[in-house]
Amino acid sequence: MDAKASKLKEMEQTETILVRPVFHKHPLKFCEVTENFGGRVCGACRLELSGPGYICKGCLYILHENCAKLPDEIQHPLHPQHHLNLYATSMSLGQNICDKCQDFYFGFFYLCEHCDFKLDLKCATRAPSESGRTTLKESERETELFHFTHKHKLLFCNFTDPLVKRQCNLCRLQIFGPTYHCMSCGWVLHESCLRLPQEMQVPFHSQHTLTLSYTRYGGCHACSLKLLPSGYHKSYNYGCKDCGVNYHIACAISLTRPLKLDSHMHHLYYFGTDFDRFFAMYRDFIDIYAELFCSHCGEICSGQSFYRCLECFINFHLECLSLPQIIKSKCHIHPLTLKDSYIEDDSEEHYCDACEEKRHPNHHVYYCEECPGIFVAHIDCALSKEEEVVSFLVPREMKKRRSWTRGI
Repeated sequence: MDAKASKLKEMEQTETILVRPVFHKHPLKFCEVTENFGGRVCGACRLELSGPGYICKGCLYILHENCAKLPDEIQHPLHPQHHLNLYATSMSLGQNICDKCQDFYFGFFYLCEHCDFKLDLKCATRAPSESGRTTLKESERETELFHFTHKHKLLFCNFTDPLVKRQCNLCRLQIFGPTYHCMSCGWVLHESCLRLPQEMQVPFHSQHTLTLSYTRYGGCHACSLKLLPSGYHKSYNYGCKDCGVNYHIACAISLTRPLKLDSHMHHLYYFGTDFDRFFAMYRDFIDIYAELFCSHCGEICSGQSFYRCLECFINFHLECLSLPQIIKSKCHIHPLTLKDSYIEDDSEEHYCDACEEKRHPNHHVYYCEECPGIFVAHIDCALSKEEEVVSFLVPREMKKRRSWTRGI
């Protein structure tokens, strides 16, 4: 008896059998404990398994006990004119959007067969008063629109199921959270990617404008990695039509804020969270041997934020640049401390209090600990008005240099 069969035998406490073809084509057997099936979720509500439930021994399909007892038909105050029928089989992916919360659902749902009105289990089993208030941003959000990268209309929705892998058609990163989706062909974009400018200028390539467009081949002029091959999927990048240079989207965003330090002759550019997510995807799909190394200590930079010189094509950990840890700056009355990130609230709008421009909530900042949340600044903004360095980050220990044939 293999381990899986043994575990099933141990979990079976009674001979209670559930036969509901609308749920699953095989009989389901009751078991007292479902938590031991790590990484699996309830097929109905898509939440983690806990407590008693029903399981199909043949295909390990599992339902919470409460989900297995869902009624076939309900009346709901959000749609009082008709009853709603329970469905366990999803329709085409483009149709799986709850009409209340706009979440994509991949589990059970209730449907009005007259009006095509749909509720996921979360909304169907919750009173309307429990749905929460709509924020200002949500009330102002466009629910449908057109985007220059796609010919069909895009509808707003939320991807909230962590087990369903979908990639944004622009940045190619995992889709999760606010999203715009094409009902006709499945084209999907992060809400944040929807706001990417069609054209942009960066200090490193200030002589020409960069245009967001489909690129067939080549390499990124910033990170030196390949552009994603056209055989894999359409590759959107920022490129200069005059010079022929191209940049991954994550890299082009990294080039918007140059930093000049006395420790290096050229400007340095911060590669943070967006590039790290892109690089992880690149290794998974393009080159598992690709790595980025720090020029000072010789250790790997990928997996964390770092600075890169685009003229020397070398990288530095923040501490290996000996960035100030605490400084006094003309832009604020108190000392400022370097932090790896700072999120003020859930508004998704975060600004630098020095230049009053937007900042990434997961990027390093200088932060005032004496007036928490009142003053937060980009690294370059704070250092450009530096008066005194109170302390520096401690560089990593230098390692023996070696040849890196796959590193950059």
